[in-house]
Amino acid sequence: MRLAVRRTLFYIYVALVLIATLAPLSGDILHAAARYDKLAHLALLAGVAFLMLLSKDSARRQDIVAAVVLTAVLAGAIELVQGILPFRSAEPWDFAAGVVGAAAGTFAALPFVSKQK
Repeated sequence: MRLAVRRTLFYIYVALVLIATLAPLSGDILHAAARYDKLAHLALLAGVAFLMLLSKDSARRQDIVAAVVLTAVLAGAIELVQGILPFRSAEPWDFAAGVVGAAAGTFAALPFVSKQK
């Protein structure tokens, strides 16, 4: 897949993650989200890190570290904003799940990118 397409997919996915994590929830979606909240944070942020690394031409060591760190920062920012919103709540365990997802997504992407020192 071309680099421009991978980058576009990354930006679209990040936008969808922000909508999913910051939009108000109600009804059945609220109950499902509460049940699988930590898993959802882990999976969504794993996808961010995975696509972030895939949006690079090659993966240098600093690209790998940046994918984990920047995705973890995104996880923290999401929790901070959720804490401000009246219809969402922030939890430290959601942040922890996001950090685990950041690491998991980054390492899952490694076989798909060429490595440079």
